[in-house]
Amino acid sequence: GRLCITGIGAAITGLGLWGVLLAEAAPLAFFQEDIWTLANSTSLARSMVLVVLGLILMLLSIGYPTGLATRLLGNAGVLIAGVGLVSSSHAAGAPALIGPVFLLHILLAGIWFGSLAMLLAVTSQCQDKTSIQVLKQFSPRATRMVIILLICAAIMGWYQLGTVGALFTSDYGRWLMIKTGLVALTLILAVLNRWRYTPALEAMRPHARSRLHSAIRLETAVMVIVIAVTTILASTPPPEKTDAQATISANSAADTSLTIQVLITPPEPALITLE
Repeated sequence: GRLCITGIGAAITGLGLWGVLLAEAAPLAFFQEDIWTLANSTSLARSMVLVVLGLILMLLSIGYPTGLATRLLGNAGVLIAGVGLVSSSHAAGAPALIGPVFLLHILLAGIWFGSLAMLLAVTSQCQDKTSIQVLKQFSPRATRMVIILLICAAIMGWYQLGTVGALFTSDYGRWLMIKTGLVALTLILAVLNRWRYTPALEAMRPHARSRLHSAIRLETAVMVIVIAVTTILASTPPPEKTDAQATISANSAADTSLTIQVLITPPEPALITLE
């Protein structure tokens, strides 16, 4: 429930910050009406509406007893939030076959992060026997999930970059390498949890529980950084899109003193009317 509430707040805050970024205004302009008007006129606003709606449905599903209706409500919320995230990222203009890959990647990453929060609660509040049972049930599913997640990531990277050299010659590629390194670190921690700390807990070794909990907490912290880097990636044009962009800047004649940037891809002659 706290994660859903945090996500709703983050979505609303992110929309306001996007307006500040578009206007090239000072951070305190976040509280100005004109900034929010500008932000609400973008496609990101429509995407964030879907994200917030999905999170609200997930939040509502938590407050009811487990059943078919509750699962349907929660799953609908996850799907709607995922579609909202995809529609505001590079997947918005992707081919029909690539869009579902972006959606699946986002959904699996969200499940992975949510599972870590669950494991943190289990290893800190439940008895050792219960913790071991949950970890053993989770590990095989997590392995399959990570494999699919990595396949999706490889397809997305190939689509966005096009060449291996773009990893080193573009801002998008360099941020992608940073994200890949962080994900590799989380996988190493997950392997340690599965093959070292969980067996140690099962063998009732001293401090096994605290070490397992600390490792999961560290994995969660790294995942938070991964999400932050992913946010930067979502706002960084891939190399082929950067080369094709033509940027037209126009100063508004209104009293708002806002600067509007229009990005046209591919660059073509166009008539733009500002009112």
